[in-house]
Amino acid sequence: MQQRSRATIAAVLDAAHGLFGTAGFAGVSIDDVAVACGKTKGAIYHHFATKEALFEEVFRIEQRRIADVVTTAATSTDTATALGEALTAYIDEIATNPRAARITLLDAPTVMGFERWRRCDDGPFRTMLHDTLAAIARSGRLDASDVPLEAVTDTILGAVTENALVIATSPDPEALREPRARACVALVRGLLHAGGGRR
Repeated sequence: MQQRSRATIAAVLDAAHGLFGTAGFAGVSIDDVAVACGKTKGAIYHHFATKEALFEEVFRIEQRRIADVVTTAATSTDTATALGEALTAYIDEIATNPRAARITLLDAPTVMGFERWRRCDDGPFRTMLHDTLAAIARSGRLDASDVPLEAVTDTILGAVTENALVIATSPDPEALREPRARACVALVRGLLHAGGGRR
């Protein structure tokens, strides 16, 4: 019974992810999800009380997937360089994967509300960013004595999110991918330089 329940949840989430990613939250009904996964509406509502609850779980799954992509891309043994690789990978993912952009950036703030979206968006990506900056600060390459590390984290996260939104709403995301990624990496390098630490 439990195994069947897990299988049902997985099928629902897979179908919902595809539909939300292509048609958007407003363009998808629970009926659509039921047809796509071959389940009844009742089966879906048994596990997800509302369409919003279903979307939020899809959002969390997509967020974790993107975090895995970003972490995998950061291969350099130099922490600061690895951070640049991670930010570039995130921008690349948003530019080349419209489903990721729609779910995590375009629909989530509206569906979940800005504050809830922001709290959820402070999840794996922000944690990785904060921990990486902390490691850079410990190495002496970032001076966090005058500016709190939380503020530096939020500054970089805000810049990356804004660039990602510009890409996600552009008619030609691919054209913006490389220059926007370079801008994010340049910001990180500028902070390291401004901190007066070792290069």
